[in-house]
Amino acid sequence: MLVSAFELFRQAIVNESMKLSSRIVAHRGYPSQYPENTLIGLRAALDAGAQAIEFDVQCSADGTPYVFHDDTLDRLTGASGHIYRHNDTYIEQLFAHYPERFGDSYHGNRVSSLSAVARLLASYPEVDVFIEPKVHSLDHFGVVPVMDRILRDTQSLAGNRHIISFHHRALAYARQQGCHSIAWVLDDFSHASRQLAQQLKPDILCTSYKIAPDHLPVWGDNEWMIYTADDLARIEHLAQRGYRWIETDDIGHVMRALKQREETSTP
Repeated sequence: MLVSAFELFRQAIVNESMKLSSRIVAHRGYPSQYPENTLIGLRAALDAGAQAIEFDVQCSADGTPYVFHDDTLDRLTGASGHIYRHNDTYIEQLFAHYPERFGDSYHGNRVSSLSAVARLLASYPEVDVFIEPKVHSLDHFGVVPVMDRILRDTQSLAGNRHIISFHHRALAYARQQGCHSIAWVLDDFSHASRQLAQQLKPDILCTSYKIAPDHLPVWGDNEWMIYTADDLARIEHLAQRGYRWIETDDIGHVMRALKQREETSTP
C-alpha cells in the first residue's frame, strides 16, 4: 500500500515526540489556531502529529452528545442559552466559530456531534482519546443516561478511550460499564481527595498547573496528567517531574519544536 508524503511527515513528528517520557495531548483540539472542540480543530491536531486528543461533551435537550465545553452557547457560537435546553435541530444549525477570538474566519463551521468526532478518530487507532463529560450535563440529565449515550457513541474507540472528568460518580459508572481507563480531574490535593482517589482507583489523576504541587504524591498505582503547557522547556520540565500526559493548547507548535530539537541535537 502506498503511503502519502503527508503521512510520512506526520509519523516522523510522532516518532520524535515519542522520545519524551511523556505523551502530548491536544487539549480541545488545536485551540490556539482553530475554534476549540470542533472537527476542523481536531483534524488539524491529528495532522500536526498529536499522540492523544482531549475534548469535552455536553448534551442537547434531546440527549444527544455534542463536543462542546461550555454549558452556554454564547462564547463559541454567538447564540445564547444553555446547550442542554436546545434541541438538535437548533444546535445543528449553529456555527462553532468563536467569533470573539476568530471573528468570521470560521463562520460556517458547525457544532460537532460526538458521533461525528468518533467516526473521525476511528481512523487513528494509534491516538489516545480523552473524553470529558461535563458536570453541567451530568447534573442536568443524570449520570446514567449521559454516560450510556457517550459510551455507546464512542464504542468504536473503546480500545484507546479514556473517560476523564471532575465527576467521580460518572467515572465510577464508566468503570462499572467496562471502560478500560478512567481519569479523575482533581479540584485540590486535600486529604479528602486522596481518600476518594484511593477508593475510585483511577488509571490517571489529572491536575491543573495552577494547583500542581512541586512533588507528585503517591496516591495509588496511577499515572499523572497536567493541563496545560505550550512551551517545550516547560513540557520537558513537567515530564521530568513525572507527568505521563501533558496537555497543550498549541499542538502544532509543540510537535514542531520537538522535531526541531531532535534535528539540532543529531550529529
